[in-house]
Amino acid sequence: MRVDANVRTQEATVAELRQGLFGTMRYLHLNPGPHRQPQWIGTQAWGWIADATVFVTLLLTLSGIYLWVLVREERKAGIVVLGAGAISFVATLYAVMTA
Repeated sequence: MRVDANVRTQEATVAELRQGLFGTMRYLHLNPGPHRQPQWIGTQAWGWIADATVFVTLLLTLSGIYLWVLVREERKAGIVVLGAGAISFVATLYAVMTA
């Protein structure tokens, strides 16, 4: 929802915006607030958490690829765990989209 207010004329306009999942995630990642500056501790924490999540995911991905190349004996178990993770991700995404 977007609210535009004109203090001089004492008028306000309310508009409903439908952004979808990716639009909402982008909005949250940009630290919403007055002039895009994180004024509230929650938006500051959100920025740190979002960035930390990206770095941890990148680290896990790169280390997983490295181990996949080096440890050939564990690949079958890795495929099973990867499949379970993919199923879990799809189920979570479905739950978020239908909620």
